[in-house]
Amino acid sequence: VDRQERLVDLLQRIEADDQASYRRFGSAAELEQIVKDDLMVLLSERFEAVMDRMEPGAQRNALTTPPVPITPTVGRESEIAQVQRLLTEDCRILTLVGPGGVGKSRLALEACRHLAKGFPDGVAFVPLETINDPSDAIRVLGDRVGARGEGNQAPLDVAIEHLRQQRMLLLVDNFEQILEAGSDLAALLDACPGVGALVTSRRPVRLRGERLMTVEPLGLPAAI
Repeated sequence: VDRQERLVDLLQRIEADDQASYRRFGSAAELEQIVKDDLMVLLSERFEAVMDRMEPGAQRNALTTPPVPITPTVGRESEIAQVQRLLTEDCRILTLVGPGGVGKSRLALEACRHLAKGFPDGVAFVPLETINDPSDAIRVLGDRVGARGEGNQAPLDVAIEHLRQQRMLLLVDNFEQILEAGSDLAALLDACPGVGALVTSRRPVRLRGERLMTVEPLGLPAAI
């Protein structure tokens, strides 16, 4: 009885916490999938935070590559193929648009796993979910591609200098909160003809040459 009362008290305190968020699930298997996906994102964020705290002279990877999903992506085969086709043909900037939680980031990560041939210098993962100031966006991008500036060089100039001769794909995740940084992204792509961008956002970035792909929620499986 005492254990049950303590459990009820714990649940009440969690519900009263305005910093908590909730997701519904219909089965133990669905809960397992949610936990695995959240752990993948958490581990990626923790790794990036550690790298950001390293001393300037410390050794670090030149390129932050996208995390690999722990579990297979199911039900997005046609969308994955469409993203890959667009990026390997003539699309320089492709934006996956849809509401939060619909699966834009997961789709982008999965699509990037098989694009090495089209981008011999790699795929750089640029997560922006913790960035609120548009002026920080290109600085973060430069860090993720391994760009290093000297003196008082502007972050945009540093990134362009590093990427100008490269053939690389930028996976820019969660762009919706810093849409004002779109002009800097456009300037970088204009100056670096071998660089493309796959962007996830709740809203279009509205750049010249941008292609939009709406990500719809997955349908429920048919009842048996």
